Amino acid sequence: MENLNNQGKTPQQYRDSSRFAWYGVVGMIIILILASLFSCSHRTHVITEYDGDREIRWYTTNEKQ
Repeated sequence: MENLNNQGKTPQQYRDSSRFAWYGVVGMIIILILASLFSCSHRTHVITEYDGDREIRWYTTNEKQ
């Protein structure tokens, strides 16, 4: 069997691995924020009111004309 003294990671490798893992987490959060900001361009909102027995619907939209 081989010598097992050099198994595992060095402290520098652990620091590098954790640093790059955090870079990945921060990158994913930034991508989610950007995707949510740029995907909300077309929204339609419906307000339903009742006037006696009539149903009145109000539509608001952000679509470009």
